[in-house]
Amino acid sequence: MTFGPAATVTYAPSKYYNIGVEYYSYYGQLGNFVSLHNQQQQVFPVVNLFVSPKWEINIGAGWGATAGTDHLIVKCIIGRYFDWSHSPSRQFSDSAQ
Repeated sequence: MTFGPAATVTYAPSKYYNIGVEYYSYYGQLGNFVSLHNQQQQVFPVVNLFVSPKWEINIGAGWGATAGTDHLIVKCIIGRYFDWSHSPSRQFSDSAQ
């Protein structure tokens, strides 16, 4: 089992976007962490754009704080929200009871 904590802190000045900082890491196996030199620790300033009620775009550029991490990473994640509470199979099972 490995240990790799991650965290995000954001501030939302508008309902259309927020800004924040993301942290990703990898320390190695529990009880047997790799040396600090080989650990992976990355920090990303990010912007999340809420382009519609169902779509979000996450953009960031991050850097690695240790030698075991890439020096520069640019990311763009396109996310879609789903509402599983209105699924047809759920409505069917509720009406069958």
